[in-house]
Amino acid sequence: MNHLVFADPSNTDARELQADAFEQLGYQTESATFRNAYLSGAHELRNGLMPRAAARRSSYLSAMSVDQVVDSMAARLKAEEVGGQRVLVNLTIHDNDTHDNDTHDNDAGERWVLGLSDRALHHVRGRHDPAAAVTLTMTKATLLAAAEATTTLANAVRAGDAVALGDLAAAALIFDHLDVFFTNFGLAEP
Repeated sequence: MNHLVFADPSNTDARELQADAFEQLGYQTESATFRNAYLSGAHELRNGLMPRAAARRSSYLSAMSVDQVVDSMAARLKAEEVGGQRVLVNLTIHDNDTHDNDTHDNDAGERWVLGLSDRALHHVRGRHDPAAAVTLTMTKATLLAAAEATTTLANAVRAGDAVALGDLAAAALIFDHLDVFFTNFGLAEP
């Protein structure tokens, strides 16, 4: 049935038959993970896909360390869009919103170097690189908002949520080329 549904998604008889099979498999499996996958597939075949939306911040993301956030950014980098680009960005992350935007003390907060080269994002914790094109200072909340594209770095700087010393366009080479994942992807349809 899977091949038939993929060949002709409008074939309602094939969709119903596959949905029935998924439903029975879901009822018989002991694993909650597989049960959910089978029953979700059956629901999709009978009712169509749920509306898609950009996957945004949820409670687990704020629990991630900055290291994990930067790792997730590296996994979401659109490598095909940054070919031939090389940039270093210094990043200082404060743990709260009370930092003074007029103070650029490099010893306050966590320090990072983000590097983009060879279509990959890498990072080093605990220092800044003097050759960096820009030094960004922000809270972790602002980093999360920029990483998930709910704000741009330029907007964060204008709003006073971030401070940029240097070429902000250099940081945009990283933050503007992160893939956005969507919820409600198809399980049983092409």
